[in-house]
Amino acid sequence: MRIVLLLAAVATACALAATAEAAPKRFFGVVYDREVSVASPATQDAQFALMRKSGVRTIRNVFSWAAAQPFGNQPPDFSATDALVARAARNNIAILPIVMYAPAWARVDPGNDASSPRNVADYVAFMNALVARYGPTGSFWPEHAGVPKRALRTWQVWNEPQLRYQWAESDWQAGYGKLLRASYGALKKADPGCKVVLAGATNFAWDALDSLYAKGRIKGDFDIAALHPYTGSAGRVVTASRLFRAALKRHGDGRKPVWITELTWPASKGRVKPPAGLTALPTTDTGMATRLTRAYRLLAKTRVVQRAYWYTWASAYRRANGIFDFTGLERFDPVSGHFKAMPALRAFRQAAR
Repeated sequence: MRIVLLLAAVATACALAATAEAAPKRFFGVVYDREVSVASPATQDAQFALMRKSGVRTIRNVFSWAAAQPFGNQPPDFSATDALVARAARNNIAILPIVMYAPAWARVDPGNDASSPRNVADYVAFMNALVARYGPTGSFWPEHAGVPKRALRTWQVWNEPQLRYQWAESDWQAGYGKLLRASYGALKKADPGCKVVLAGATNFAWDALDSLYAKGRIKGDFDIAALHPYTGSAGRVVTASRLFRAALKRHGDGRKPVWITELTWPASKGRVKPPAGLTALPTTDTGMATRLTRAYRLLAKTRVVQRAYWYTWASAYRRANGIFDFTGLERFDPVSGHFKAMPALRAFRQAAR
C-alpha cells in the first residue's frame, strides 16, 4: 500500500512539474477590478500579498483616463494608479494596464461613458503621460525610492471595442485602428522596448480580428494579440485560441504572441439568469474550479497562448450585478470587508504551483 501511495505521489509531482515547465513566464494572471480595487489600503495590501502567495504573476487593471483626467485643462492625477503600481512592485507582480474610458471633455459623445475619443491626439497625450510616470525613466520611481523598480512596459489599448458598451460608435474598426496606430507610434517613441497589446476580442474573436485587419488596417501596429474566449468548456477555449492564431497567420502575423486577457466561468448557476449568448458559461462553485483547472492545464500543455488572466480576483457574488459578479477567486463583501476563499482559488493556486 505504501509503495502504491509513493508511486502515486511521484506521478502527481512529475505531472505538476511538467505543467510548470510548460507554462511560460508570467503565465498565471488575474484581472484586478470590481469593489476590491477600491477597498481600503490595508485590505489591498493584504490581497496583493495573498495573490503573490497564490501564484499570481501578473494582474490586468483599467488605467482609466476619465478618472485620472476629468478636466482637460489640468494634468492627470496618478494617485490611484501610483498606489496600485507600488503594491504590485513590492510583490513582484507585473501589471498589464488597460488604457481606456475617455473623459467627457474628450469624447465624441460627452454624455456617453462608452464613447470613443474625439481626438486621437488627446488619448496619445495621456498614454505618453503614463509612460513618463511609470516607464523605465518614469518619475514615479525616484519619488518612491523604497519601491522595487519594476517599470511598466506592456500597454493594452482599450478593451473589446467590438462591443457597443465599450466603444459606442458603430464604425469601430476604423476608429479603433486609428487609435491603435497612433498609440503604437507614440509608445514606441517614448519607450522603444515596450510591448503594445491589442484590445481583447470576444465572441467570434477571429472574425473580429479579420475585420480589424481589413477595415482598421492594424498590420504592424501591435506586438501582442488578445482574446476573451467566453465559451462553455476548456477544450473550446483552446479551439478558440487556435482559430484566433490562424487568423493572425492569414495576415502574416502568425508568430505574434497571443494572450487571453479574460478567462472565466461564472459560478452563477441557479443564482442569476445569464444573458442570451452566454448560457453555456454559468456553472457552480465546484464547476468553476474544475473548469479553471482543466483550462490552465490544457493551455499550458498546448502553449497556444503565452498568458491567461482569470476574470476576476475577487467579486461580491451579488444577484443584482449579473453573472460576472460570480467569477471571483475570492468572495468579497464590500460592506463588512470580509473575504471568503472560493474553491476556484485553491484550484488556481494548485495550477500555478
